[in-house]
Amino acid sequence: MGHDIEQNVAREYAQAVFEAAQATGALAEIGDELHSMGQIIRTQENLRCFLVSPVIDKQDKETALVRMFQGRVNGVTLSFLRVVARRRRLGMLGEVIRQFQLLMDEHLGIERGDVVTARPLDKKEQARLNEELSRALKTKIVLSHRVDQDIVGGMVVTVGDRRYDGSVRTKLKRFAAQFTQRPVTMR
Repeated sequence: MGHDIEQNVAREYAQAVFEAAQATGALAEIGDELHSMGQIIRTQENLRCFLVSPVIDKQDKETALVRMFQGRVNGVTLSFLRVVARRRRLGMLGEVIRQFQLLMDEHLGIERGDVVTARPLDKKEQARLNEELSRALKTKIVLSHRVDQDIVGGMVVTVGDRRYDGSVRTKLKRFAAQFTQRPVTMR
């Protein structure tokens, strides 16, 4: 299945569970459950292999999911997992959860972004950066952070289709470009 088609199908499943969660007044609870499941799927190779295995029957997968989650998650979440298993879409569960998170963000007025720095930011610095960006962009921003020592210093922030590059590496490149473009005159 092509990436765009898979994304669209995942968006349909996400929309369905989002609407069901909203209708039952359990949007935050189900959002948290799906977020946790997404983390588990990303980190547990055995579970990921089980979910996508064509050798394991869809009924066996559904039964296993019910055993794992019944009584531990909201009924809407469990029903959602059962439908996804029956329709042989467990291999795209991670993408469905990602699409659900996008719907949650949109509903809550949150934009996600990335910040790259040359050194790790402590919790206080991360909170201040989130706060400053949220104020500047007039929306709630949630940033993921990663370290890349190649930027030398400063930071690169990407939010949506906007990119703010205040890295020392980029400043040095601009300086070098200006320096090589200007003719040098000797007196």
